[in-house]
Amino acid sequence: MKMNQILYSGRAKKSYKGLIISIVAVILVVIALLFTFGFGIANLSNDKILKGVTIANVDVSDMTKEEAIDAIDRLYREDSNRSLSLRYKDYIISISAEDVGFSYTNADELVEEAYTYGREGNIIENNFTVLKSYMNEEKKIDIEAKINYQKLEELVKEMVSGDSIFSKDDSYEVSGDKLLITKGIDGERIDYTKLGIDVLEAFKAKQEEVEIPIVISKSTPLNMNEVYAQVHKNPVNASYKEGENFEVIEEVNGVDFDLQSAKTAYANLPSGETLEIALTIVEPEIKLENLGDVLFKNLISTYTSNYDKSDKNRVANLEIAANKCNNTILYPGEEFSFNNALGHRTTANGYKMGDSFAGGKVVKTVGGGICQVSSTLYNAVLRADLTVTSRTAHGMYVQYVPQSTDATVVDNSIDFKFRNDRKYPVKIVTTCENGVVTASIYGIKNEDEPTIEIETKILETKNYSVVRQNNSTMKKGTTKEVQKPVNGYVSEAYKVYLKNGKEISRELISKDTYAPINQIINVGTKEEVVVTPEPEVQEPEIIPPSQLLPPGWDNPESGYGY
Repeated sequence: MKMNQILYSGRAKKSYKGLIISIVAVILVVIALLFTFGFGIANLSNDKILKGVTIANVDVSDMTKEEAIDAIDRLYREDSNRSLSLRYKDYIISISAEDVGFSYTNADELVEEAYTYGREGNIIENNFTVLKSYMNEEKKIDIEAKINYQKLEELVKEMVSGDSIFSKDDSYEVSGDKLLITKGIDGERIDYTKLGIDVLEAFKAKQEEVEIPIVISKSTPLNMNEVYAQVHKNPVNASYKEGENFEVIEEVNGVDFDLQSAKTAYANLPSGETLEIALTIVEPEIKLENLGDVLFKNLISTYTSNYDKSDKNRVANLEIAANKCNNTILYPGEEFSFNNALGHRTTANGYKMGDSFAGGKVVKTVGGGICQVSSTLYNAVLRADLTVTSRTAHGMYVQYVPQSTDATVVDNSIDFKFRNDRKYPVKIVTTCENGVVTASIYGIKNEDEPTIEIETKILETKNYSVVRQNNSTMKKGTTKEVQKPVNGYVSEAYKVYLKNGKEISRELISKDTYAPINQIINVGTKEEVVVTPEPEVQEPEIIPPSQLLPPGWDNPESGYGY
């Protein structure tokens, strides 16, 4: 019995120790798990980047995302302002980082990669990464730099164009009715592939100069048969295809030249010289303008404005402007420029002195008044749903069209432009007669095409002032109005689309501000001077001596002498 009790007692002690060890192990595991989870949760709740993380040698440790992005952006800004000299012997080309599109990987992407370091794995992997960061293990994030190689090549070619230090290939171009062939130059050529690599590395390394890489080459000759195939064209008549898919085919001028003579002249052309070859232009029998009955059969839009027929100079300017725009055909995708159509406003071109706005007053300028034609055309263009690409309102309100529907123009400065984004060509018809300017757009109008109306909304009225100014040439007490007043406005214009008389949509065209035109009155200040006439002085009558002496006094025998 005693032996069994001893054995049992020993086993009990061992069991008890094992239980204690197991309990301790469980507690340690629990503590470790709690620590792990707590550490992991603390790491995830931290909004800063781990220690030891660098982006392009910029230490972003303990930074928030925003702070890191600012730090990288500062680095980028410094590099984006850098410039570089491309040198070949004494020939230097200066380029900037912006010129060639030098840039790095987006800062947001880099910072996001830095921020997810230590957060992208499971909780144990993340904790392990965090511990390594506290043990000074670095995480380096490299950036990728790039440039636009095509921009670099175009820029360098533009800068060396016309210079003979580099070789050039044979080339040709068509200029009007001439074919121009230029014989190239043998010699040195820029290696643009290596230049691109060198420029990229130079910007990355913050260098200031790059040697232009050069290779020796011969100019590439032209294949005159290929040149002929590209230049030669047979004339093509304008035409159209009816049916569901109506299609317009524009005319094409024929182009030809004597190939054999061109080959002979080209073979004898000295290096660097240019050969002129006359082209034969053959016009087609049928042009687009001849298809007017079909292509321009529909009146898409029209607009009119009235003018004073008594102002002869202004009428002359209106007539010139209307005639310059009249019968212009605008193909799909083509842009119309009012200034290009009218040419320079000079007396040599027939323009007269007319009223214009300048410095808040109405003044006389050459071509004054033509804005009525551009404004009338603008209204027709809006109603035809053509795309306005450039339009400026007057500084003061003109009264021949509603507010916010005018279009001012200034020679060499402010232009009125629009583009035909319709499917087919359109024709502009502008007339000026009997006190009415008319602008119309003709073309092909679809049956389901909405009607467009223009609506003007006055937001504010700016009252004019009366300005009285002294005039020393006018009699005191008299007055004369020298500038008629017009109120100013703040206004909006809307394009309203209608179908069957009902509005289906609208869009804001513009919001404009017009300054008032003040009334100017001249006030006479000239004093009237009363002049008192002097009394007449009677001149004494002068009697000739012959009438004072008796008759015969001049007779020698009379006794009178002298």
